[in-house]
Amino acid sequence: MLLQLPILLWRDMKSRQTALSNLLILMAELTTQEQKQLYGGLV
Repeated sequence: MLLQLPILLWRDMKSRQTALSNLLILMAELTTQEQKQLYGGLV
């Protein structure tokens, strides 16, 4: 059980990192879309 603990923790950190990166990518895509809409409205 103790040997599995680091693996579980690492896996949890890995999934957390993946979720965070996905969120950042999503936010970046949203901001680019919003910028395009703003520029489209200005032009």
